[in-house]
Amino acid sequence: MNKTVKIILLVGIIILFSGVIFVINILLEKSERIPENPIYSVGNTAGNLYNDGLFCEADGMIYFSNPYDNHSLYRMEAGQTNITRISTAPAEYINVLGNYIYYYSPSGNQEPGLGFIRGGRGIYRLEIGERNSICLVKATTDSMLVAGNTLFYTDITENENDIYNALVTVRQIGLNDTQSRHVFTDHIRLGAYNDGILYYAGMNNDHYLHTYNLTDGAMHVESMESMYLPIYSDGYLFYLDLNDDYKLKRYSFTDGECITLVNERIDTYNLYNSIIYYQTCNEENYQLRRIYTDGTGDETVCDGVFKNIQITSEYVYFTEFGSDVPIYQTSTYGAVNISTFSGAAIAANENIADDTNP
Repeated sequence: MNKTVKIILLVGIIILFSGVIFVINILLEKSERIPENPIYSVGNTAGNLYNDGLFCEADGMIYFSNPYDNHSLYRMEAGQTNITRISTAPAEYINVLGNYIYYYSPSGNQEPGLGFIRGGRGIYRLEIGERNSICLVKATTDSMLVAGNTLFYTDITENENDIYNALVTVRQIGLNDTQSRHVFTDHIRLGAYNDGILYYAGMNNDHYLHTYNLTDGAMHVESMESMYLPIYSDGYLFYLDLNDDYKLKRYSFTDGECITLVNERIDTYNLYNSIIYYQTCNEENYQLRRIYTDGTGDETVCDGVFKNIQITSEYVYFTEFGSDVPIYQTSTYGAVNISTFSGAAIAANENIADDTNP
């Protein structure tokens, strides 16, 4: 075999080897990509996200932040069975879409254990059934939503000690991207979404209802009514009316009718299908109450001031203002029967005991 033939064979082998490596890299890249989600899909309900996104229901499972265990990320079946810790990282604004859990960790756990992460404060993704979370964005946020194939979040300037005077922008990142991009500057609450349209109430310059189209990036002012915490549901927009002492209103996109559902000042609320739970802001009679979305069935759930109202298909969870424990619960639709979410405390104690006695 002469020298020329040897060179040709060597070049051929190198080209073949390079081609194989190229194909393998393409296949690996495709295997690591997040599968496309339908444009209408959303990672959590608007009401849960407005109340810090501490619970999220998906495919018969509940993912929640457990305050009995440093707000670590837990999972359980909808009937409160098989309660399991899946990450030691504190979790807020939990979204579950496809086969992935997205959440914000305000500190990032620095202790070894299940779901150990080293990235510190930021937004994380955890594949269901896996152990290790991936940091998508290092940021400080107080609102986050996964819709379709996009993750939206508020980005709060790190060097500002006063959150109310901090520079806050809204950013987005594709679920398969590595870099986020600026969308607009405003300190809004993220949560309201329907079929490719993000709804939000302005905060810095106005309190109007704005929309953002995920498909073409178009932004519009849909209403010049001053509002807070808008929720789109089944052709209606629910919101707190800033011009009418934060009363709960319902606007119909079909006929333009606007009615008052709750004729008193409200601090926060959560909507799930046909029922609304809301916290009154009456100094003489603070109450957690509930009402159906058609305005019927208004009743008291519990006297007092409560926060973190989280709704799932079977239970509503809430805590007293100023305290993260205990977690109280009652049936979402059934008769009011307040109890504590004892399963979360029991599971936490077992995990903490295992951590201290490996």
